[in-house]
Amino acid sequence: MDGSVEPRFDRTIPAPLRRAARRLASIASPTVVALLAFALCYGAGQRGFFMTDQSFVFDGGYRVYCGQVPYRDFLVPWGPVALWIQAAAFAAGGVDFASYLTTAAVENSLGALLAFQLLRRLFPGSPGLALAAGVMTAAWYYAPFGTPWLEQTGFLFTFVGLNCLTLTLRDPPGQTSRGALLAIAATGGCTVLTFLSKQNAGVFMPGVYLALLGAMFLPKWRALGRAVGAYFGGVALASAAFAVWLASASDPAEFYRSVWVIPASEGGRRLFAQPLEMAEVLLTGKGPEFPRMLLWAGALVGAGVLWRGGLAARTGRASSALRFAAMLCVVLSAYQNAFNKTTEQSGNNGMPYVGLVVACAVGVVVSLRVTATQRATSTLEWFTLPQRLAALAAAAVASLVCMNGVPIGGTACAVLLGHAAGLYPWPSWRLTAWMRRLPLAGSRHLVPLTLLFAASYLTLHGGAIAWRRQTLHIFGPECEFPRRLAVPGLEPLKWGVPTRAHSGRVVTEQDLAELIEYLAAGKRRFFVFPDFALLYGVVGAESPQPLVWFDEGLTYPSEYDPRLDQRIVRELAEHQVDTLVLESATSFEPEAILSDFPQVAAYLRAHFAPARMIGSFEIRERRPALAETQPEQQAKLR
Repeated sequence: MDGSVEPRFDRTIPAPLRRAARRLASIASPTVVALLAFALCYGAGQRGFFMTDQSFVFDGGYRVYCGQVPYRDFLVPWGPVALWIQAAAFAAGGVDFASYLTTAAVENSLGALLAFQLLRRLFPGSPGLALAAGVMTAAWYYAPFGTPWLEQTGFLFTFVGLNCLTLTLRDPPGQTSRGALLAIAATGGCTVLTFLSKQNAGVFMPGVYLALLGAMFLPKWRALGRAVGAYFGGVALASAAFAVWLASASDPAEFYRSVWVIPASEGGRRLFAQPLEMAEVLLTGKGPEFPRMLLWAGALVGAGVLWRGGLAARTGRASSALRFAAMLCVVLSAYQNAFNKTTEQSGNNGMPYVGLVVACAVGVVVSLRVTATQRATSTLEWFTLPQRLAALAAAAVASLVCMNGVPIGGTACAVLLGHAAGLYPWPSWRLTAWMRRLPLAGSRHLVPLTLLFAASYLTLHGGAIAWRRQTLHIFGPECEFPRRLAVPGLEPLKWGVPTRAHSGRVVTEQDLAELIEYLAAGKRRFFVFPDFALLYGVVGAESPQPLVWFDEGLTYPSEYDPRLDQRIVRELAEHQVDTLVLESATSFEPEAILSDFPQVAAYLRAHFAPARMIGSFEIRERRPALAETQPEQQAKLR
């Protein structure tokens, strides 16, 4: 017993019933987290369709499902992991939009459950923290995007890797059993899978994992050396396995060119083109203000605890777990800021770990609470009063200046969290009698209320962003999603009204339904250009050329590539494409893209003639005079 007194109502309940209630709660909490995560992501993904970003994972997975091999048969500027997962989902559930939505919803449930499990391991005596982490993750991990996405797939393996690291906490401090080393090696494998999902999701992860290993094992240098060796051993083993697949089934040279050479220039531009903007984003993040302030406050909590060395006075498993949690607040906040600087996506889509940071920050605070007697004799050395005031001033300045005017609610919550964690306990400044009588003066009330407010508002905020489809910029505030499409393969999709592309043109659900009916009726071999690659899988046609989508400097080099130009022409001819679908409502100007492929443009002009218009889609059919020409001869025409 720890000397605490059980509540009166609890003592009236028989022990078997109390145990049964706890067991039921332990089952109900993860169930609620999983169901909420699935329903929120699935429901959000139904609402609207962004023809560019929501097409290429569908088409890439469909190509793999049909037997095509990445980098050998088609080209993508990222690793194949997300496409393999989507192909497996199509094999299990069929090639349709329901399977597509289910893939994202299942991954969201897994991520939320992994966040729940991580907090349950770090703070086994605080089940509320685990539940809060799971619920917040359900709202921010996958739901803002709604359908399968490359970065989110990579984040899933990071959740797995972090959970693998916590398995090492079972060992006594400074010791690394065989099982712990295997778990750390598995974390290295997860790093490779994250990178092979999306480069910018994985490139910063070695720094995150090494920082966490240092927090767990230092100052035991030998143990740290064994752990780091196991981590890089896992990285090497997973990399070797992928290299074997690449050499035996795919094309290593094309992989290097597509995944590293071409995207590297774009990534460098995003990171280093504007150094001052980069420094600001790395410090303050990108995206909604409220979660950014919570991340900033959580990082402040973790950094303060690690800096002051408050955990050094504790020994055993608790010390390693608390160091892990404190470091997690720092590195995940920094990771999300760095990641968001490398992507041109909405900041709503780059905050998968905000729930973990908030829950870990509060967990560290709760775990470090000490009694009044212990305060007088504790060896914990905390912030002095000037340091506390400086921390509050820094939070205020960051919120009002760096964040360009954060709403007062976000600032207030961040200050409360920073006050509860970084400024408590108060060994060098005793509260006066009247201050102690204030309802929120003691952290006994402040900490749980801060967690309740942050978790509740953060979850509702993330859920509203997902439900309103704010992450996908083509859906304005006036957009509505009144009904599902009556189109085979797209039945769960609720078309956005209006769905407006960058060009200002609107794509209606009637246009899309008529186009699909036209393509399916004649079992046409078609080429859709440039965005709607989802149509191949929906109609059941073969993707006829190597690029999943067209994006200069990302999917194809900025400099003219005659080899790629010729390859597209050759494959269009080999697939005997008889219908060309040109979109006018697109993310990129079609004529500008065609100017980068002069041979493709000449081939399309020579072989296809306008036939009809279906809304924003121009249909061109193969010219009759060339219908009987052999594919080899067609490929030579320019």
